[in-house]
Amino acid sequence: MKHKYLNFNSLFECQIKSSDSPIWKSVLKNRVLLRKGIRWNVGKGDRIMCWWDNWCDNANLVDLLGLDIASIQNPELRVSDIITNDKCWDIDKIRLIVTCRRVSLLRGLIFCVALQTLL
Repeated sequence: MKHKYLNFNSLFECQIKSSDSPIWKSVLKNRVLLRKGIRWNVGKGDRIMCWWDNWCDNANLVDLLGLDIASIQNPELRVSDIITNDKCWDIDKIRLIVTCRRVSLLRGLIFCVALQTLL
């Protein structure tokens, strides 16, 4: 089923095709609602794009932190690059890539508690 409908894409990246079933088309049309209720299982964080994926508080960090896309020096940064082995923010690493004000914003995001319940 995954190969038939997703064609190696994620649910949020695939396009509606005319050959899709009515039920599948309905699922795709309601992805916005699905995304609101989905919580990420971060795990090691090595498969999640830090800036672009909606892994933290159902939004991406570019939007949450109010970053200018042009200012991002490492667009390929993974979540695993900014969390500790204990699944908490690695504040020392984060300070190297965002301003002090944005570090404070990140600290306010509920991340560690949510991860512990997911893992």
